[in-house]
Amino acid sequence: MNLSRLGAAYRHLGVTVRAIRVDRLAADQRADVAWTLAHLTVSDTLITTAVKLAGGGAAAVIDNAMAMNGEHLRTWGAARTHEEQVAALCAQASALITELARHEEAMHAKVVRLRVHDRDGAFIQEEALTWDALIDLRATIHLPGHTERLGAYLGAGSDDPDALRR
Repeated sequence: MNLSRLGAAYRHLGVTVRAIRVDRLAADQRADVAWTLAHLTVSDTLITTAVKLAGGGAAAVIDNAMAMNGEHLRTWGAARTHEEQVAALCAQASALITELARHEEAMHAKVVRLRVHDRDGAFIQEEALTWDALIDLRATIHLPGHTERLGAYLGAGSDDPDALRR
């Protein structure tokens, strides 16, 4: 399990979301940022719980329905400022990495069942992955994809679209 790559992906995400000036964003853009931060934080909570179960020898299943539930994510975001959302994401990412490190040796090749839903809550698929594969997917595709998409908001509302990227 490559936890250094996962840590780097979270650091890059953290730098990006801290630099977003939500006060300069349109309402739909603010909602998208809040949805994404809630989605990632809830996802990390689900994964962390599954890691604890797997580390204790139980079968692990991650069902991302709650991390795709629009009402739940909007409620989560509405209850927090942007800074609090970012802090919650960073804290949960740290908890996930810590938990993975505690159990890394014992579970890297173990299988986790992943149940995937879309933004509308519709079930898409269920698959079995090793923890190594899941963490690699999160570190190389999932987190970087969200980071890149959120990075598009860095210049929003500025006369100089590169001003916040410097």
